[in-house]
Amino acid sequence: MFVNIAGVLGVLWAIVRLRWPLAVLAHTDAIARCFVAALIVYYVVSFPVPPIFLVFVATELLGTGLQVGFVRAGAKPEMGGH
Repeated sequence: MFVNIAGVLGVLWAIVRLRWPLAVLAHTDAIARCFVAALIVYYVVSFPVPPIFLVFVATELLGTGLQVGFVRAGAKPEMGGH
């Protein structure tokens, strides 16, 4: 059940990010991705989680880099209009 809820929230977040390409959302996304990457590393190191999950760390860090690039490329600084 929690996986499904997380999936719905992830899709909703992606739609919001596409609909409103704002710098604050890109920063929030980058910070969240760093936390997710840290959690994955923690679980792989601390529990019997297969190291293959570290591939997801790479994708999260790549996503963080893309979000930072998005902000530097000129994301809209605030929500104005639709």
